[in-house]
Amino acid sequence: MSDDLDDEDEPEEEEEDIEDEEEDTSSGGGKKLIIIGAVAALLILGGGAAAFFTGLLDSLLGE
Repeated sequence: MSDDLDDEDEPEEEEEDIEDEEEDTSSGGGKKLIIIGAVAALLILGGGAAAFFTGLLDSLLGE
């Protein structure tokens, strides 16, 4: 019988753990957004550099 009473307390502790995990993931969202933005910027710059050095931009630059 006493085991049944102890089991009732455990879900409350699990709910607190879940709430703590949600708070931890919210702080990582900003870092993830910065990383995604940096990768996108590098891809755009890399694509532009590749187009420039392969001569694909010559018609646009007037050369």
